Amino acid sequence: MKLHVLVVVVVLAVVACRKPAVPPPAPESATPPPPSQGVVIPPGPSGTPISADPGSPEHGKVALLTFAVQQFYGANQRMPADLQELVAAKLIPNVPVAPAGMKFLIEPQTKQVRLVKQ
Repeated sequence: MKLHVLVVVVVLAVVACRKPAVPPPAPESATPPPPSQGVVIPPGPSGTPISADPGSPEHGKVALLTFAVQQFYGANQRMPADLQELVAAKLIPNVPVAPAGMKFLIEPQTKQVRLVKQ
């Protein structure tokens, strides 16, 4: 009889100490994400928005320059005066050429580079 009581107590203790089962993770959505609409570079003080599709040369140049500006800011705790200062700091090999009628503009508030019409 004592053995039966001991077995019941052990079984109850094991059941009580078990962690609750974790539900399986929810399945990922079968719906694919919407296709990229490209990146719209917001207007700067002297221009209108320019759409730069991912993979385009303009998109790559803006991304490269923005990264370099942020690296410069992290190292110097100030924004560069112009893009040539990024070359002097050896963050980029040279200042890329903007498309005709456009220019690259450094936005100090957002620490980003924008492509705007001249």
